[in-house]
Amino acid sequence: MFNILDVAQSFIVANAGTKFAFGTNLVPFLTEGWLTKQTGATNNSWEISLSEMFNLLTGGAGGISASSYPGGLMEVLKRNVQSTEGKQALATMILAPIAFKAGRKIASPAIRSTNKLIRQAGLGTLVKV
Repeated sequence: MFNILDVAQSFIVANAGTKFAFGTNLVPFLTEGWLTKQTGATNNSWEISLSEMFNLLTGGAGGISASSYPGGLMEVLKRNVQSTEGKQALATMILAPIAFKAGRKIASPAIRSTNKLIRQAGLGTLVKV
């Protein structure tokens, strides 16, 4: 069964995780260089996409400027974790599950009503809130 709130929470935490470590959001991290061309979301030395990680594994530079980050990937990861965006992402990874749990308790009457409507529409075996 597809739980909409669980998917939303997972996406928010995963997005924060890639921002924390790789300096970019989840979708550009996964798609740029594979499904799409490089954009502003991963065009800096501290923003690493999955395709750039594979480039690093095969002996390439992975889009990391040696003059900016002579320590390579480890220096970039350290920069991202210590940056303001990294700290915000860490806070999001910690606080989002707490907020979702509290939100579910507060909104439980509305969630029950919505799930009842979903069941009445015949989608109860596929989706729930």
